[in-house]
Order: sequence, then structure tokens, then C-alpha cells
Amino acid sequence: MDSAQERKTLLVTSLMTHTVASISAGSLIEEARRVFAKHHYHHLPVLEGARVIGVLSLYDLSHDALPSVGSMKTARCVREIMSPALVTAHRETTARDAARMMIDHRIGALPVVDLQGALLGIVTKTDLVRAIAADQTLLASS
Repeated sequence: MDSAQERKTLLVTSLMTHTVASISAGSLIEEARRVFAKHHYHHLPVLEGARVIGVLSLYDLSHDALPSVGSMKTARCVREIMSPALVTAHRETTARDAARMMIDHRIGALPVVDLQGALLGIVTKTDLVRAIAADQTLLASS
């Protein structure tokens, strides 16, 4: 198989992080802050039971930290601030399709899920850039 064909069929399962920290939708925001700090991630899949129902990003946390006019922050849960529109990849999703989804939806990570919505891993923009950087044919000067 030539290099162009290999790039075309590169699957997210080859690039994704398989062991992923996640958080429950009902967890308090302070718990999410601790998980982000411990793992140095930028995105956390949000679970309800075994199913992925959203993604919480550092941006979501920083946006939530901004003071609201006329309101005081109280202990809130992850479900209230997570990104509501869930975009996911599956085992058979190509790296190219994952990149297109991230661009189209203006997101930095895709949870990879099975047919029941259970978390298998996560693929990020950084994972895609690493794959490009490792491909000498893409970086070769002409």
C-alpha cells in the first residue's frame, strides 16, 4: 500500500488516547478542576452511566469562572457547563474524517465511542498534528 493510500485509511483508533480520564455528568465543577489539573488534559468526556453525553473543556471551565451579572456562583455540576452538542467518532472513523469533523464543528477533541455510546478513547487535534509530523512524505520539501 502506498503512502497516500495509508493516509487515506488511517483510523482514529491508531491515534487516539485509549486510557482516558472522564467525569460523571453529576460531578461538581470543583471535581472537574481537580481531574484537569491531575491529568493535564484540555477535554474530558462526560459520562452518564457508561454512555458519553458530552465533553467538558478547559474553555467551558474558564467561561464558567467569569462572573455573571446579578448572580453568585454556587456549587454546580458538570452537566450545567459542558458543551451540549456532542460530536463523536467511532472505531472505523478515518483520521481525515475526524479532522474534518473538528474543523466543521470548531472543536478540539472527539470522544471515540462504540455503537452503544460507551467511551473507547479520545482523539485530539494534537493527535492529528503528531500523525502529520510523523509522516515524512507530508513534510518532505519539494
